[in-house]
Amino acid sequence: MTGAMEDHQRKLAKKVEIKRLEEEKAKNEESYGWQLSGSTFTREPDLVSQILKEFSVGVKPAH
Repeated sequence: MTGAMEDHQRKLAKKVEIKRLEEEKAKNEESYGWQLSGSTFTREPDLVSQILKEFSVGVKPAH
């Protein structure tokens, strides 16, 4: 029984470690994206305004 518990603990620890590494990688890619050329910056506001436009169309005032 103890061996099964230890095995389970190892599997959980491995899952946690993989998740942490994936999050760290995503964070690094995100920060790297901001360091790239200005093309990232020019696309960002367009994307934000497009999302806001689409969102505001679907939202009706409460009054």
